[in-house]
Amino acid sequence: MNKIEQLKAEKDGLVVWDDLERFARDGWESISETDLERLKWVGIFHRKTTPGFFMMRVRVTHGFLSADQAETLSDVARQFGRSAVDLTTRQQIQLRWLTIEAIPEALRRMALVGLSPLQTGMDSIRNVVGCPIAGIDPREIIQTIPLSRSITRGFLRNSDYTNLPRKFNIALSGCDGDCCHSAAHDVGATPARGPDGALGFNISVGGALGGSDPRFAVPLNAWAPPGRIRDIVLAILDLFRDHGPRETRTRSRLKYLIDEWGIDRFRDELERRLGAPLAPAGVSLLARHGEDHLGIHEQAQPGRFYAGIYVSTGRIGSRLLKEAARLSREYGAGEVRLTTQQNLVIPHLPESRLSDFQADPALNEMPLNPSAIRRGLVVCTGNDFCHFALIDTKGLAEELVGKLEAMEAWTQPHRIHISGCPHACGQHRMGDIGIQGARTKINGEVVPAADVFRRSGHQELYQLGQEVASRIPWSDLPELLVSIGREIDEARAQPVIQ
Repeated sequence: MNKIEQLKAEKDGLVVWDDLERFARDGWESISETDLERLKWVGIFHRKTTPGFFMMRVRVTHGFLSADQAETLSDVARQFGRSAVDLTTRQQIQLRWLTIEAIPEALRRMALVGLSPLQTGMDSIRNVVGCPIAGIDPREIIQTIPLSRSITRGFLRNSDYTNLPRKFNIALSGCDGDCCHSAAHDVGATPARGPDGALGFNISVGGALGGSDPRFAVPLNAWAPPGRIRDIVLAILDLFRDHGPRETRTRSRLKYLIDEWGIDRFRDELERRLGAPLAPAGVSLLARHGEDHLGIHEQAQPGRFYAGIYVSTGRIGSRLLKEAARLSREYGAGEVRLTTQQNLVIPHLPESRLSDFQADPALNEMPLNPSAIRRGLVVCTGNDFCHFALIDTKGLAEELVGKLEAMEAWTQPHRIHISGCPHACGQHRMGDIGIQGARTKINGEVVPAADVFRRSGHQELYQLGQEVASRIPWSDLPELLVSIGREIDEARAQPVIQ
């Protein structure tokens, strides 16, 4: 067994939750190396770049926060974490600079408003993601919020699912736009019309973007009504837990079990586990892929609107998170939603308050309509907090978009996704333009650089960016990206390929 399998065999990851008070009493240096790993199961990560300090990743199912929850996270970050708050591409929140002594109190405060970091790291099921305008989207086909919550209840705090071969990602899309990139997940469910015209989901399996073998999920050739999705997802988890490869960490994702078995055997084994056949795939109702939700939009509810507001590089901080909570209370219904593009949505704005909302000073810092260059920006953590990242992604991203804006590089949005390393937390292959952090030498000095990826621009529903340049010094990126943006614009004029 590799060392992670060994530590799981010795003690389940969730058991370390019971040791937190002792760790807080004895200090971080008393924590063994194996327990530092186990802490990731409860969403607490010791950061090598900031010795003695921890990051906490908070689960926000489907990206839905109440104003009370947002305000509590803001207060915890301000009091215990130097006010550092990041939004992630999985609709979660990351707090930083926490000491082990402060963590029990932080957890108690979060629990009072129904929040927890449990199972947001290591070999667990990560946040179930979905459309941030679910329930209010005029184009919504299937309501997915209850399904996300039901699936989460099925695995959270459940020891049956705390020892998977590796992490596991789930996405549910209930509209025709698929802003949560379902094909990039271990399990993705997208709306489709099945037998007798019934509405349900087509299911795909085995997607993953990180490492040297990124790929989209493959169709399972299965359609399911909404009421069956939870059981299917949990059965897939059972198969992955019991049969997924565990010998080599880099080859332990679900996609490698599907490689070994083939999709037909995987489907047969899933039906056997479910004890009932699966209907064949239905007619897909997807029409688009990716949407940022920024700006003011009508809701399905008459007289109500939602506002998508931009958070630069996803680094919101405690002050602006509290401002978002205030905006949601003052103008809406006390709800803040997180997007997979690291932005926010404030729903349920009455038409009579729109003018006041748009004039609120907070929107000077979190604009409704950022420039075409900024509005598609997605950025991973970077090397100020992550030891895997090769560059300061967030700082360099701000520098890059500033130069592109000054050059008036383009007027139509192009999604720019930036990852600091091959783990692809910035989902760089999903952007129109993708950047993976690198380093290169100029006159003997090591400087930040980038491997550059681009999608063809032909508007295929799903498409991985392909590498077009490597080790480009960061200072040389703006001119290259302007050229790539023009090429994409030209390609966009071509017919859509479904």
